[in-house]
Amino acid sequence: MSDADWEWLVSEAKSGSSEALEELIKRQIPFIRSVAHGRLSREERRVMDTDDVVQDCLVRFLQFLERFEDRGELPLKGFLAQVAKNRLTDHHRVSANRVHELIDSQKHPRGNTPLDEAMMQESLELYLAELNRLSPADRFAVMARLHLDVPYAEIGEQIGLRGDAARMRIHRALDSIRERVSAAAPQSIPRESR
Repeated sequence: MSDADWEWLVSEAKSGSSEALEELIKRQIPFIRSVAHGRLSREERRVMDTDDVVQDCLVRFLQFLERFEDRGELPLKGFLAQVAKNRLTDHHRVSANRVHELIDSQKHPRGNTPLDEAMMQESLELYLAELNRLSPADRFAVMARLHLDVPYAEIGEQIGLRGDAARMRIHRALDSIRERVSAAAPQSIPRESR
């Protein structure tokens, strides 16, 4: 697209032309998708859809459109890439906080003796070590369910199973972890209600 065509498209979009706005957005979606997709790991893409990031970027752009100073398509792409990076950073921060909260809740429950806390810390460390021994699909399923409370049906879609089959796979994985840890630590591994 020539510079003149680009300037016309932006000008029309800012003036309220829905066709120009639609074309402007349509031109940016593949770029935003590639930025977001490249920064999400396979496991993260199972929980957070690339299209969610695209949508957030476009909403931010629409809020910014009236104040947007047209300096060409490249600066716009830079702005959209930064919005995508910020959205992904927020997602990573929230995910990390959830894991830390789970670990902290296991480390410092109210009313436990120092011995209880030491046993729980040992159990948590054993649980995490055994969790890392699971296959990537099982590890994803267990973490998505226990740590992020993702519904079984969604987990099943991501690992190629029906919801009930995903539920059973998660319970089998947790039972396997419990068996391997039970001899080493008296505390129980987190349970998921059936």
